[in-house]
Amino acid sequence: MENNNSKGLVIGLAIAALLFLGLGAYSYIDGNSVKEALTAEKIQLQSDLETMNSKYDSALAENTTMTASLRAAQTEVASLQDSLASVKADNEEQMTYFKNRVWNLKQTNDKLMQKMDSLMLANDALKVDLENAEELIVNKTAENEELSLLAAGLAEKVALGSVLKVVSMDVDAVKSVSSGELKSTNRFKKVEAFRVSIIVDENLIAEQGPRMLYFTLKDAAGNIIRANGEFELDGESVSYTNMMELDYKNEEVNAVILLNVDKGVLSKGVYTVDVYFEGSRAATQDVELKSAVLGIF
Repeated sequence: MENNNSKGLVIGLAIAALLFLGLGAYSYIDGNSVKEALTAEKIQLQSDLETMNSKYDSALAENTTMTASLRAAQTEVASLQDSLASVKADNEEQMTYFKNRVWNLKQTNDKLMQKMDSLMLANDALKVDLENAEELIVNKTAENEELSLLAAGLAEKVALGSVLKVVSMDVDAVKSVSSGELKSTNRFKKVEAFRVSIIVDENLIAEQGPRMLYFTLKDAAGNIIRANGEFELDGESVSYTNMMELDYKNEEVNAVILLNVDKGVLSKGVYTVDVYFEGSRAATQDVELKSAVLGIF
Protein backbone atom coordinates (compact mmCIF):
# COMPACT_ATOMS: atom_id res chain seq x y z
CA MET A 1 0.00 0.00 0.00
CA GLU A 2 2.82 2.33 0.88
CA ASN A 3 4.54 1.49 -2.35
CA ASN A 4 1.50 2.51 -4.36
CA ASN A 5 1.27 5.86 -2.55
CA SER A 6 4.94 6.57 -3.14
CA LYS A 7 4.56 5.88 -6.83
CA GLY A 8 1.61 8.23 -7.10
CA LEU A 9 3.49 11.00 -5.36
CA VAL A 10 6.41 10.61 -7.69
CA ILE A 11 4.18 10.70 -10.74
CA GLY A 12 2.41 13.85 -9.44
CA LEU A 13 5.63 15.61 -8.79
CA ALA A 14 6.86 14.70 -12.24
CA ILE A 15 3.74 16.05 -13.88
CA ALA A 16 3.97 19.29 -11.86
CA ALA A 17 7.57 19.69 -12.87
CA LEU A 18 6.70 19.22 -16.49
CA LEU A 19 3.90 21.76 -16.26
CA PHE A 20 6.20 24.31 -14.60
CA LEU A 21 8.87 23.84 -17.22
CA GLY A 22 6.30 24.18 -20.03
CA LEU A 23 4.87 27.36 -18.56
CA GLY A 24 8.34 28.86 -18.19
CA ALA A 25 9.24 28.01 -21.75
CA TYR A 26 5.98 29.57 -23.02
CA SER A 27 6.58 32.75 -21.01
CA TYR A 28 10.12 33.03 -22.38
CA ILE A 29 9.00 32.56 -25.97
CA ASP A 30 6.08 34.97 -25.60
CA GLY A 31 8.32 37.63 -24.01
CA ASN A 32 10.78 37.47 -26.89
CA SER A 33 7.95 37.81 -29.43
CA VAL A 34 6.60 40.96 -27.73
CA LYS A 35 10.05 42.50 -27.57
CA GLU A 36 10.67 41.80 -31.25
CA ALA A 37 7.32 43.35 -32.14
CA LEU A 38 8.02 46.45 -30.04
CA THR A 39 11.50 46.79 -31.57
CA ALA A 40 10.03 46.60 -35.09
CA GLU A 41 7.42 49.16 -34.06
CA LYS A 42 10.09 51.53 -32.74
CA ILE A 43 12.05 51.26 -35.98
CA GLN A 44 8.89 52.04 -37.96
CA LEU A 45 8.12 55.08 -35.77
CA GLN A 46 11.68 56.37 -36.22
CA SER A 47 11.33 55.91 -39.98
CA ASP A 48 8.03 57.82 -39.96
CA LEU A 49 9.60 60.68 -38.02
CA GLU A 50 12.58 60.82 -40.38
CA THR A 51 10.21 60.93 -43.37
CA MET A 52 8.31 63.84 -41.81
CA ASN A 53 11.57 65.65 -41.07
CA SER A 54 12.65 65.32 -44.72
CA LYS A 55 9.29 66.65 -45.90
CA TYR A 56 9.71 69.70 -43.69
CA ASP A 57 13.20 70.30 -45.11
CA SER A 58 11.79 70.24 -48.64
CA ALA A 59 8.84 72.42 -47.68
CA LEU A 60 11.07 75.02 -46.03
CA ALA A 61 13.21 75.19 -49.16
CA GLU A 62 10.16 75.89 -51.34
CA ASN A 63 7.89 77.99 -49.14
CA THR A 64 8.65 81.21 -47.29
CA THR A 65 5.14 82.26 -46.25
CA MET A 66 4.74 79.32 -43.84
CA THR A 67 8.30 79.25 -42.45
CA ALA A 68 7.28 79.77 -38.81
CA SER A 69 4.65 77.00 -38.83
CA LEU A 70 6.91 74.55 -40.68
CA ARG A 71 9.88 75.16 -38.38
CA ALA A 72 7.74 74.74 -35.25
CA ALA A 73 6.39 71.41 -36.53
CA GLN A 74 9.86 70.23 -37.55
CA THR A 75 11.25 71.13 -34.11
CA GLU A 76 8.55 69.03 -32.49
CA VAL A 77 9.43 66.09 -34.78
CA ALA A 78 13.14 66.41 -33.93
CA SER A 79 12.35 66.50 -30.20
CA LEU A 80 10.24 63.36 -30.47
CA GLN A 81 13.02 61.65 -32.44
CA ASP A 82 15.47 62.33 -29.60
CA SER A 83 13.01 61.06 -26.99
CA LEU A 84 12.18 57.92 -28.96
CA ALA A 85 15.85 57.09 -29.47
CA SER A 86 16.38 56.88 -25.71
CA VAL A 87 13.39 54.57 -25.04
CA LYS A 88 13.87 50.81 -24.74
CA ALA A 89 11.76 48.77 -27.09
CA ASP A 90 10.57 46.42 -24.29
CA ASN A 91 8.49 49.18 -22.62
CA GLU A 92 5.08 48.60 -24.14
CA GLU A 93 3.42 51.47 -22.28
CA GLN A 94 5.94 54.03 -23.50
CA MET A 95 5.81 52.65 -27.02
CA THR A 96 2.03 53.15 -27.01
CA TYR A 97 2.60 56.78 -25.93
CA PHE A 98 5.04 57.38 -28.78
CA LYS A 99 2.70 55.72 -31.30
CA ASN A 100 0.00 58.25 -30.34
CA ARG A 101 2.43 61.16 -30.53
CA VAL A 102 3.68 60.11 -33.96
CA TRP A 103 0.10 59.68 -35.17
CA ASN A 104 -0.78 63.21 -34.03
CA LEU A 105 2.33 64.62 -35.71
CA LYS A 106 1.37 62.83 -38.93
CA GLN A 107 -2.02 64.57 -38.85
CA THR A 108 -0.32 67.92 -38.33
CA ASN A 109 2.14 67.16 -41.12
CA ASP A 110 -0.62 66.24 -43.55
CA LYS A 111 -2.55 69.43 -42.80
CA LEU A 112 0.53 71.61 -43.22
CA MET A 113 1.48 69.91 -46.49
CA GLN A 114 -2.07 70.36 -47.84
CA LYS A 115 -2.05 74.02 -46.84
CA MET A 116 1.35 74.50 -48.45
CA ASP A 117 0.17 72.80 -51.64
CA SER A 118 -2.86 75.11 -51.74
CA LEU A 119 -0.65 78.16 -51.22
CA MET A 120 1.73 77.02 -53.94
CA LEU A 121 -1.14 76.51 -56.36
CA ALA A 122 -2.50 79.94 -55.50
CA ASN A 123 0.99 81.40 -55.87
CA ASP A 124 1.42 79.75 -59.27
CA ALA A 125 -1.95 81.17 -60.35
CA LEU A 126 -0.87 84.62 -59.16
CA LYS A 127 2.40 84.30 -61.08
CA VAL A 128 0.47 83.45 -64.25
CA ASP A 129 -1.85 86.42 -63.65
CA LEU A 130 1.15 88.66 -63.00
CA GLU A 131 2.90 87.49 -66.17
CA ASN A 132 -0.30 88.08 -68.15
CA ALA A 133 -0.69 91.51 -66.56
CA GLU A 134 2.94 92.41 -67.32
CA GLU A 135 2.52 91.25 -70.91
CA LEU A 136 -0.68 93.28 -71.18
CA ILE A 137 1.06 96.34 -69.74
CA VAL A 138 3.96 95.94 -72.18
CA ASN A 139 1.53 95.60 -75.09
CA LYS A 140 -0.56 98.54 -73.95
CA THR A 141 2.55 100.64 -73.39
CA ALA A 142 3.74 99.81 -76.89
CA GLU A 143 0.28 100.62 -78.28
CA ASN A 144 0.18 103.91 -76.37
CA GLU A 145 3.66 104.84 -77.59
CA GLU A 146 2.65 104.01 -81.12
CA LEU A 147 -0.56 106.02 -80.74
CA SER A 148 1.41 108.90 -79.21
CA LEU A 149 3.81 108.89 -82.12
CA LEU A 150 0.91 108.70 -84.54
CA ALA A 151 -0.90 111.51 -82.72
CA ALA A 152 2.27 113.60 -82.68
CA GLY A 153 2.76 112.96 -86.39
CA LEU A 154 -0.83 113.87 -87.14
CA ALA A 155 -0.59 116.94 -84.94
CA GLU A 156 2.52 118.00 -86.79
CA LYS A 157 0.82 117.44 -90.13
CA VAL A 158 -2.25 119.36 -88.98
CA ALA A 159 -0.04 122.16 -87.68
CA LEU A 160 1.82 122.31 -90.97
CA GLY A 161 -1.37 122.02 -92.94
CA SER A 162 -3.06 124.79 -90.98
CA VAL A 163 -0.33 127.34 -91.78
CA LEU A 164 -1.65 130.03 -94.08
CA LYS A 165 0.24 130.64 -97.30
CA VAL A 166 0.70 133.63 -99.58
CA VAL A 167 0.16 132.02 -102.97
CA SER A 168 0.51 135.14 -105.07
CA MET A 169 2.33 138.45 -104.76
CA ASP A 170 2.70 141.41 -107.12
CA VAL A 171 4.69 144.58 -106.43
CA ASP A 172 4.50 147.86 -108.37
CA ALA A 173 6.43 151.02 -107.80
CA VAL A 174 3.85 153.83 -108.11
CA LYS A 175 3.50 157.60 -108.26
CA SER A 176 0.43 159.80 -107.79
CA VAL A 177 -1.09 161.75 -110.64
CA SER A 178 -3.20 164.90 -110.65
CA SER A 179 -6.43 162.89 -110.48
CA GLY A 180 -5.27 161.36 -107.23
CA GLU A 181 -4.84 157.95 -108.71
CA LEU A 182 -1.67 155.88 -108.45
CA LYS A 183 0.19 155.03 -111.59
CA SER A 184 2.98 152.49 -112.07
CA THR A 185 6.49 153.80 -112.71
CA ASN A 186 10.01 152.43 -112.70
CA ARG A 187 11.72 155.82 -112.49
CA PHE A 188 13.36 156.08 -109.09
CA LYS A 189 12.90 159.85 -108.75
CA LYS A 190 9.14 159.58 -109.26
CA VAL A 191 8.40 156.67 -106.90
CA GLU A 192 6.25 157.60 -103.89
CA ALA A 193 5.25 154.09 -102.81
CA PHE A 194 5.33 150.40 -103.58
CA ARG A 195 1.92 148.86 -104.04
CA VAL A 196 1.90 145.24 -102.84
CA SER A 197 -0.94 142.93 -103.83
CA ILE A 198 -1.13 139.48 -102.24
CA ILE A 199 -3.46 136.49 -102.22
CA VAL A 200 -3.72 134.34 -99.10
CA ASP A 201 -4.87 130.83 -99.95
CA GLU A 202 -8.00 129.15 -98.68
CA ASN A 203 -7.34 126.78 -95.76
CA LEU A 204 -10.27 124.93 -94.22
CA ILE A 205 -8.35 123.58 -91.20
CA ALA A 206 -6.66 126.85 -90.24
CA GLU A 207 -7.92 128.66 -87.19
CA GLN A 208 -10.11 131.64 -87.99
CA GLY A 209 -9.31 135.07 -86.66
CA PRO A 210 -6.87 137.96 -87.02
CA ARG A 211 -3.47 137.38 -88.60
CA MET A 212 -0.58 139.84 -88.82
CA LEU A 213 1.43 140.39 -92.00
CA TYR A 214 4.67 142.36 -91.99
CA PHE A 215 6.21 143.94 -95.10
CA THR A 216 9.78 145.04 -95.52
CA LEU A 217 11.28 147.17 -98.28
CA LYS A 218 15.03 146.82 -98.69
CA ASP A 219 17.56 148.49 -100.93
CA ALA A 220 20.30 146.59 -102.75
CA ALA A 221 22.50 146.76 -99.63
CA GLY A 222 19.79 145.14 -97.50
CA ASN A 223 18.86 148.28 -95.58
CA ILE A 224 15.23 148.64 -94.47
CA ILE A 225 13.57 151.63 -96.15
CA ARG A 226 11.42 153.75 -93.84
CA ALA A 227 11.18 151.36 -90.88
CA ASN A 228 7.98 151.82 -88.85
CA GLY A 229 8.42 149.20 -86.13
CA GLU A 230 9.70 145.75 -85.26
CA PHE A 231 8.34 142.21 -85.01
CA GLU A 232 9.85 139.02 -83.63
CA LEU A 233 11.11 136.33 -85.96
CA ASP A 234 12.88 133.20 -84.67
CA GLY A 235 13.65 134.94 -81.40
CA GLU A 236 15.08 138.06 -83.03
CA SER A 237 13.65 141.52 -83.65
CA VAL A 238 13.19 142.45 -87.29
CA SER A 239 12.29 145.93 -88.59
CA TYR A 240 9.35 146.29 -90.93
CA THR A 241 8.22 149.01 -93.34
CA ASN A 242 4.49 148.46 -92.95
CA MET A 243 2.10 145.93 -91.43
CA MET A 244 -1.44 144.67 -91.97
CA GLU A 245 -3.95 142.78 -89.84
CA LEU A 246 -5.88 140.18 -91.80
CA ASP A 247 -9.23 138.84 -90.57
CA TYR A 248 -9.07 135.27 -91.82
CA LYS A 249 -12.23 133.20 -92.26
CA ASN A 250 -10.94 130.07 -94.04
CA GLU A 251 -11.46 131.72 -97.43
CA GLU A 252 -9.12 133.06 -100.07
CA VAL A 253 -8.21 136.65 -99.30
CA ASN A 254 -6.99 139.37 -101.65
CA ALA A 255 -5.19 142.21 -99.92
CA VAL A 256 -3.38 145.37 -101.03
CA ILE A 257 -1.03 147.55 -99.01
CA LEU A 258 1.18 150.56 -99.78
CA LEU A 259 4.78 150.87 -98.65
CA ASN A 260 5.23 154.64 -98.71
CA VAL A 261 8.59 156.29 -99.35
CA ASP A 262 9.67 159.89 -99.54
CA LYS A 263 9.72 161.08 -103.14
CA GLY A 264 13.21 161.67 -104.45
CA VAL A 265 15.09 159.71 -101.75
CA LEU A 266 15.41 156.50 -103.72
CA SER A 267 18.16 155.81 -106.19
CA LYS A 268 18.66 153.66 -109.21
CA GLY A 269 18.84 149.94 -108.45
CA VAL A 270 16.99 146.86 -107.27
CA TYR A 271 14.63 146.99 -104.28
CA THR A 272 13.23 143.93 -102.54
CA VAL A 273 9.85 143.51 -100.88
CA ASP A 274 9.43 140.64 -98.40
CA VAL A 275 6.22 139.47 -96.74
CA TYR A 276 6.44 137.79 -93.34
CA PHE A 277 3.43 135.71 -92.35
CA GLU A 278 2.81 132.91 -89.84
CA GLY A 279 6.32 133.14 -88.41
CA SER A 280 8.29 132.94 -91.65
CA ARG A 281 8.97 134.76 -94.91
CA ALA A 282 5.95 133.96 -97.03
CA ALA A 283 6.89 135.70 -100.29
CA THR A 284 9.50 137.97 -101.85
CA GLN A 285 9.79 140.03 -105.04
CA ASP A 286 12.36 142.38 -106.56
CA VAL A 287 11.59 145.66 -108.29
CA GLU A 288 14.17 147.40 -110.43
CA LEU A 289 14.10 151.20 -110.54
CA LYS A 290 15.79 153.01 -113.44
CA SER A 291 16.87 156.45 -114.44
CA ALA A 292 14.83 158.71 -116.69
CA VAL A 293 15.07 158.19 -120.44
CA LEU A 294 16.40 161.31 -122.20
CA GLY A 295 15.67 163.28 -119.06
CA ILE A 296 11.97 162.48 -119.14
CA PHE A 297 10.51 161.18 -115.91
